[in-house]
Formats: sequence, C-alpha cells, structure tokens
Amino acid sequence: MSHISSHSESNYFDLVFVGFGAANCLLLLQLIEKGILDGKKIGIIEPEVKNKNDRTFCFWSTEKELEELNLTKLVSHSWNKIEIGGVSEANIQPMNYWHVKGIDLYDLTRKKLLRFDVSFITSFLSKVEKIDSKNFLLSINEGKVLAKNVFDSRPPEYCKPKKNESHIFQSFFGWKISTKDDCFDSDKMVMMDFNVPQGNFTQFVYVLPFDSKNALIELTRFGSEKISLEKANEILNEYLKSISKDYIINEIEKGVIPMSSAQIKSETLGDNWRNMGARNNKVKCTTGFAFHDMAKEAKLISQHFPKKESLNRNKLRFAFYDRLLLKILLENPEKGKEIFEILFSKVKTARVLNFLQERTTFLEDILLFSKLPKMIFIKMAIRDFVFQIQKRPIVLLPFFFTLFSLFLYWLELSNLIIGILLLGFFTIGLSHGALDHLTTLKEISYSSLVKFSLLYILKALLYGGIWYVLPDLALFGFLIYSAFHFGQADFKEWNIKSRFHSFFWGSIVLSLILFFHIEEFYTILNQIPGFANEFIEVISQSSALIVIQILTLILGFILGLRYKSKGIAISLIYLVLSSFLPVMVSFGIYFIFQHSKNGWKHLKQGLGFGSRKLFLLSLPFSSLATLTIVLAFFGLKTDQWGVFFIILSCLSLPHVFSMHHFYIQNRKNKV
Repeated sequence: MSHISSHSESNYFDLVFVGFGAANCLLLLQLIEKGILDGKKIGIIEPEVKNKNDRTFCFWSTEKELEELNLTKLVSHSWNKIEIGGVSEANIQPMNYWHVKGIDLYDLTRKKLLRFDVSFITSFLSKVEKIDSKNFLLSINEGKVLAKNVFDSRPPEYCKPKKNESHIFQSFFGWKISTKDDCFDSDKMVMMDFNVPQGNFTQFVYVLPFDSKNALIELTRFGSEKISLEKANEILNEYLKSISKDYIINEIEKGVIPMSSAQIKSETLGDNWRNMGARNNKVKCTTGFAFHDMAKEAKLISQHFPKKESLNRNKLRFAFYDRLLLKILLENPEKGKEIFEILFSKVKTARVLNFLQERTTFLEDILLFSKLPKMIFIKMAIRDFVFQIQKRPIVLLPFFFTLFSLFLYWLELSNLIIGILLLGFFTIGLSHGALDHLTTLKEISYSSLVKFSLLYILKALLYGGIWYVLPDLALFGFLIYSAFHFGQADFKEWNIKSRFHSFFWGSIVLSLILFFHIEEFYTILNQIPGFANEFIEVISQSSALIVIQILTLILGFILGLRYKSKGIAISLIYLVLSSFLPVMVSFGIYFIFQHSKNGWKHLKQGLGFGSRKLFLLSLPFSSLATLTIVLAFFGLKTDQWGVFFIILSCLSLPHVFSMHHFYIQNRKNKV
C-alpha cells in the first residue's frame, strides 16, 4: 500500500473515495467482495487518520439480513430486548439490535485493501473540476488528483430551510464505563430513557450494556442548540447515581448529527460521481440512524457497478412525517418526550422500528399516528400543507383539503374542518367580494363610495324582495348567475376563452355539489319560505337522480378533454370525493379554496396590490357583511341555512356584476 506525499505530481486513479467513513468503507468491502477493485488503482482522500474508535454504529435487522449485507464479521455485540426507560420493554425477535465499532470497520477495510494498489491521501478535497464526461480533477491541499470514478462521502451542505422545514441537531456525549458490581442486563439495551432534565429540549439517555459490568451510557439531545460538555457531564453524573456509585470511565464518545428536513446541496457532476452516506440523504433526519441504509446502498452499487444506482430511501409520505416531527422538536421541544413515550407505550416496539425504517404501509402509519397527540401533528400538517400548495396550481388546494377533510371526519374531528371553513369564509370568502368598489369605481372619494354602497345595498335588497315574492324565480336566478360567475373565474385562471363553456362548467360545478347532496339540498330548500320544492323532492326519490349525476360527470370529463385541462379533471375528482362530506363542507371547499382563491389572485394581479393591502381595503365592507350574516343567522331560531342561502344570494348578485366588469376591463387593458 503506497502513500502519496504532499509534493507528488498529479496522479490518476480508477476510483477515488473521498472520505473513509462508514458509507465508503461499507462500499469498499462490497466492491472487494464482488472483485470490482481487481486491477484498479484506488485513491482514498481522508483528512483524519482513522486509528481510533471515533464512532459507534447501531442498527436493527434480522440475522438473515445481516448476512445478506455482509455485516456479520463487523458486529461486536447485539441485543434482542429494547427498553424505553420507565415506559416499555419488548423482545424484538426475529430482529436484533446490532452494535458495530467504528475502529473495527476501518481496520477490516484497511486489511482487505492490503492486496490492492491503494493510496491513502491525508488531505482535504478543496475543489472539483470536470475534465470531460468521464474524468474529474480533484484539488487537494497540495497537488491534484485525476479520477475516473468518485465516491464522495464528505459531510453534506444543506440549503436554507424553507418555512415548513427545520434544521436542528442530534448532539450526543457518552461514557464507556466499568462498574464494580453487576449493574446491567446484557440482553437488553435502553433506546430512550427520558428520566433526565429536558431543559427545553428533547433529551434522553441511551444505554448499551456489553456485559453486566460494562456499558456505553450516552446522553442525546434533539434541539436547536448542541449540548455542552459541562451540561452533559452534569446530567450523566446524576443519571449514573441511580445505576452505580462506583464506576470508571474508560472511553469518551461525542458527536453531532444534523437533523434537517431541508434539501442537501448537490452538484450534478454526471454518472461517474456518486454522493455517499449523509451526502446522499442516507441519514434519517428524525433519528440519525444511517448505517443500515448505507450498507444496503453499498450492496446495490456493487451489484450494478459501473452503472449508477442509488437506494431511494425517503418516500414522500415519510419525508412528510419527518418534516412534521422536526418542526415539533424545533418549536415545541417539550413535546418530544411525550410523543416518544406515548409512541412506544401504545405501539408494539417492532412496529415502531419498522416505521422508523420506513417499512410500514400507509394504513399502519395511520393507526400509529392515531395513538399520538393529534392536535399538534394536525396543526403542523396544516401549516405544511398550506406552504406546499402556495406555489402550486390553486386547484390542488381544494383537492388536498378534501382528502384532509375526509381523514378528519374519519377521526371524528369534523369541528376542526368546520372551524377552518368558517375562518376561510369570513376572511378570503367575503373579502374577495368586499373589493367591488375598487373594481367598479374609477376614482375613490367619499361621495363615490357612499353612492356605490347605496346602489350595492339597493341591488341586494331588490333581490331579497324577489325572494320574498317569487322564491322559485329567485333560486333559479341565483343558480344561473352563480354558475356564470364560478365558471368565469375558473376559466380565467385556466386561461380558457369561452363564455358559453365557462357557464357550462359553472353549471357542472353546482350540479356536482347540489345533486350529489340532494337530501341536504332538499332540507335547505325546505327552510326557504314559500318555495315550491316538488321538483327536487321527485328527483331525490327517483332513479332520475343517478342519471343526472352520471350525465354531469360525463359532461364534465368531455369538457376537460375538449380543453385538455388538468384543472377541470382535478376539480371533478375532488368534487365527487367531497360528496362523502356534508353539502356545506363540499360547497365551502370549492367556494373558499378554489373560487375565492382564484378571485383573490386575479384581484391582486389586476389591481396591483398585495394581499395585506387588499385585506385592509376590504375590511369595512367584509365586516358589514359578516355582521349582517351573523345577526340574521343567529337572530332566527329556525331556518338558519335557508336564511344564509338567501343572504348569500343577495350579496352575490352585485358582486357578480362587479367582477364581470373587472374581467372585461382587465382583458381590454391587456389588449
């Protein structure tokens, strides 16, 4: 085995391994096993001399999997029982919790490399240049290295966390101790013992007993601040008083693992450059466990080399779970102890371990989360959801909210959905309609506002009079101009230019909401004084209803195909799914999260104002509308939904004319 001095000339290598940590050592062992390194010139760039036990690697798996990953010779100890301090204890067979010493991994890899042409380069990699599609020039402290294949396991750099992402640390400090008396059960390890001061973090002790008198006692902190040496010593000393008063510290272990849901910075350098380990997202950000996945990836790479293959560890839903938990640990660190203790006390340990390895089904995930404190996860899920959809097509917002609503109704948390919809209605729902003075008036003055307001109220009152005299005609008119208005806003958002088809689409939307909730619709109509609802009653009790429902869906999909519109297709899907929800929830989802959101976006673009300013400008009118609805709704002991229906139609009529005028003027200005 040769050594390159700092004064050597540039050197060419078939394979260069940047870093001699777990990921690259495991890969080297697999490549040796497959004979891939035979006849190759190999370079290993590592700034540290790996001659100490600087790491402890632990993971859980079956003995069969251990053999398949070629890890049997590395294991120095194992346990088949796991305890969560003071909460639960479980036998995890056929799995075991395996322990690997870092020095054993380094030494075995060095020993296996003795028969190859290998150069250890004690240096840092400072710069990378891509010579061509197959070669790289690597700048080290003094000199350069030319490489054909590079495996880069340097610590990752993270992008700045987005609003729904978090970046905290798993810092740990441990002692390998020997006690005078028998103190430990060598068949049982303690994964988490939370009986230590939390100090506004999530902190626990980790105990690995090697025999009855020797163990690794390690304090771990999940938090935005790394644990200090002084604090760790204080907590460990206090903790050990309950185990043994007579012990000797043989080794000290410490380290920091980033716990980040932010993206990892990664250059695209081609198929011959492979990021490894943490740099390739092989550290599960909520636990810090990585060794098992690194071993699986090493085997995968060796089986397909030189083809570039990588283990896709993080499924979308597990990435979502990780984001939620990290956000909780960052913003509510005191909840960490409660969450983990409840998790292990109410769910079988083996299932929790499978979940942490991302091996559970979606149904198993739901059952697991049902055991945890619901409200804090729901709160974080809503925040994450809102952030995720902000820069995506608006139609995805009601689609995902429909799925979310169905889930919460299944959990019997319908009040939360009602609360969200009420908040949405009395904010963006009314506010987007309370800006009609800006879309109608050329100049804003006291006199023009008074005149506008009086005319607006007059139109609403006149339509209220029609409801009083001819409720059948009023309902028909309300449905007609609502269909026109809804279709106009949607087609504006989807950039579809057809007045007739936009009205046709609005009619389909209303039909999907009303005819898929025919009994509830019938109940609401019964609350409207003087309304003759025989037609609806006949439909609700005949097979004609099914024909109308199917025909509405068919026409909707034909319209979607006509314009090749994803917006129409997604809307149809979530409107059908929302038929399993109450009618007012179904209508609220469309009205708030699609129609009002579309209108708000168009007003921002057309008026050139931000959301905050628009909201403030709408406040006087939206407050008046809110007061009117609340007084009318709660002022009557009966027929509330019928009254709400009538008031909504009266307020909508002048708004429809104002928005139509706004869209026409906006189109002319663009021309």
